Amino acid sequence: MTAADVPTVTDAYAAVNGRPGRRRVLSSRHHTDAPLVVTAAVALPRGSNRGGVLSSVGYQLVAACSGCGGGVADVDEQVRAALTNARYPRSSTYEPRWLIDNLMGPHPLWLAESLTQVMPIHADMRVLDLGCGSALSDWPRGQIRLARPAEQVSRAEFKLEELFLAFPLSIPTGRTALDLGASPGGWTRIIRSHGLCVTAVDPGDLAPAIAADRLVMHARTTAGHFLESSTEKFDLIVNDMRMDAVRTAEVMLDAHSQLKRDGQVIVTFKLGVADPTNLLGTARQTLSQRYTIRFIRQLHHNRHEVTVVATPN
Repeated sequence: MTAADVPTVTDAYAAVNGRPGRRRVLSSRHHTDAPLVVTAAVALPRGSNRGGVLSSVGYQLVAACSGCGGGVADVDEQVRAALTNARYPRSSTYEPRWLIDNLMGPHPLWLAESLTQVMPIHADMRVLDLGCGSALSDWPRGQIRLARPAEQVSRAEFKLEELFLAFPLSIPTGRTALDLGASPGGWTRIIRSHGLCVTAVDPGDLAPAIAADRLVMHARTTAGHFLESSTEKFDLIVNDMRMDAVRTAEVMLDAHSQLKRDGQVIVTFKLGVADPTNLLGTARQTLSQRYTIRFIRQLHHNRHEVTVVATPN
């Protein structure tokens, strides 16, 4: 067996779990009495740092693999032992397979538990966790990687694409959408790719390819003027305009009358760097006057903002 053929712990667990697209390295064809070297990366506390600063180090597990019977079990127990640390007793209660399947670099539970040892945390605290995802991530270091297609209009498209991966919206093809502050048309393009007809509102120009789309209607005016004058109702309203988060929430209150009862809104709250926690809290409170928030998260492509999905009250 060459170095390139050496399986990782994730490979071993993929073989057990039968996940497609992974190498099934521990299959019945491995009939050998030679030890199987399994490598993985785990995070351990570094030196005497009481703050729990973590660093990735390598370790090797050796398990006898005779027909893959007890070999996987041996690996499982050795992984459990390697991931057990007296400093983090709560983390040690989790299943090792779950930990390895969701490994993102530093051991996420040890990192979180080390913080609780140096930070005063009590039951009635309000905690804002920006960029937590679903507490785990399918992407290396939690950073989603999206390819930039040739037809991309703006990098803002990445935010909407990432949202649809993190929180798939169910909107039937052929429905209607309103894009407030649409220029140059990045979000309009993504929405059109999902089969919706789009009214793009912006006094600025749309990219030529977007403007030429017969299922895109360009309302060359401001969002405020459009909402005051229009009586049309939409299945989806999106807003990625560059304005204060609270002002954005107020615009969405005005847009409430243009949303169908079973419709949804997608909006980004720009938070900046000055007191983002209070700004976000006020914006959420304002939006909640007429909407129920279904999803709110700082995505990788958000930078100093969060993405919100909501439905009308």
